[in-house]
Amino acid sequence: MLTHLAPPYLLVIRLLYGSGLRIGEATRLRIKDVDLQRRSLIVRDGKGAKDRVTVVADSCIAPVRNQIERSLALCSDDRQRQRQRGGVLLPYALAGQHQQLERRRHGRVQHRAVDRLPQLA
Repeated sequence: MLTHLAPPYLLVIRLLYGSGLRIGEATRLRIKDVDLQRRSLIVRDGKGAKDRVTVVADSCIAPVRNQIERSLALCSDDRQRQRQRGGVLLPYALAGQHQQLERRRHGRVQHRAVDRLPQLA
């Protein structure tokens, strides 16, 4: 069954089995969480909202390295084309800050102090 999976899905399945990752942990991995020299992965916000370190299975090292190279090439291509937005999940606090910045950029900021001023008749 595994031989019929496409490469990105096969890598996720290998990480699930070989490195002991859960599905959500495997899909949220970032390049900065991978250390191939030490053969380790940092799993952030895992079960119980805790971080942990796990090993990279030997069979996953080459495919992970290839995936990192492809991701970096895609990111570089996006930057060269000057796309407005990349596709990345933001941590909880940054997501709120990002929404506030978007509102400011589009002129939809509500000044709460001004709203509290008494109305002049």
